[in-house]
Amino acid sequence: MIPRTVRKRKLIDLEMPVLEALQVQALNNGVSVKSYMEQMIKEETMRRVPSIPPSVTSQKVLGLLGIARRVKIDPEDERAQYILSK
Repeated sequence: MIPRTVRKRKLIDLEMPVLEALQVQALNNGVSVKSYMEQMIKEETMRRVPSIPPSVTSQKVLGLLGIARRVKIDPEDERAQYILSK
């Protein structure tokens, strides 16, 4: 059985300069503004998803990874960078 994708509609408010810029970008890509915004949001979201090995299935471990990824760390802190890279 193929899992069904759940979708939810949201109304958003955009300032006119932002909407106009999105319209130009969408036109340049040959798609509607709605499709362009959906694709842009999806790509940005997927880019920010932490890379967690498929073998990690424990909800406790996944929860801890999520907490660690949201913490702002000093880019000069090599120890913290090493820990978060695992």
